[in-house]
Amino acid sequence: MAWTNIIIGKDQIIAKTNKAVLVKEPRSDWMVWISWKVVRRGTSDANISAGFRNELKYRVFREGKDREILAEEHVSGVDVAKRWKVLASGSEPAEKS
Repeated sequence: MAWTNIIIGKDQIIAKTNKAVLVKEPRSDWMVWISWKVVRRGTSDANISAGFRNELKYRVFREGKDREILAEEHVSGVDVAKRWKVLASGSEPAEKS
């Protein structure tokens, strides 16, 4: 069971419930729900860290007006992290050899 962690800025948090937090990908309108069970303190007070199990599928979606779902994808934990890093940096992450 492998995990992938990402750092999420607190300004990217859209909503909170007792069980999960809704976060928006950087420079994008795609969102994902993350369980509080995998959310940890970040590197500073301005962010949090979230862990994604690589084997699980996560629902990433875009909403329109009136919370209408415009698009939806189911991606692995690794893919969530890749999307996050690509969108945050504006370029493709370097491949490790």
